[in-house]
Amino acid sequence: MSSVMVYQILIKVRDHIGLMYKLCEDIAKLDMIQSLAQASSGIGYARPEFGDYLEITNSRHPLLDFLCSTEPTSNSIFATPDHNVHIITGPNGSGKSIFNGSGKSIFIRQVLLLQVMAQVGCFIPAELATLRVCDRILARVYFDDNMDCGASSFILEIKEIQYFHTVMTANTLI
Repeated sequence: MSSVMVYQILIKVRDHIGLMYKLCEDIAKLDMIQSLAQASSGIGYARPEFGDYLEITNSRHPLLDFLCSTEPTSNSIFATPDHNVHIITGPNGSGKSIFNGSGKSIFIRQVLLLQVMAQVGCFIPAELATLRVCDRILARVYFDDNMDCGASSFILEIKEIQYFHTVMTANTLI
């Protein structure tokens, strides 16, 4: 009995499936607009500007603003077309130059996320922000050794870097 009723409902709904897809799309757009508005109204969020250089002063990872009970560490970055490489290590101390858990990966993800937020029109968690418009974002992701194809993490990383080299432009954020 219940399968007959479900079938009858599906027959009636099928005629309006296009409207249902459109409704879902419109709800998703409203959700996105509301999310951008909520993020942009955050305390300490700045309206980004766009120029021919990257300068973000005292920025924070936007998710850490919501997830941390303490204020997250702020970071600044500056880059121009002539000075655009940053080597991120970690805090110095105890004779060691690199610390695990010092926020290097979070900082890299933070810069990429702030770029996306700015380009979609959202304010970003920073005191000041000037960004270059980028045409693509390329990021290296973590790989385990791939035993199936006989490639180590190093080989996979080299292949990924080669790919970046073939698709990057002057406006790519890597």
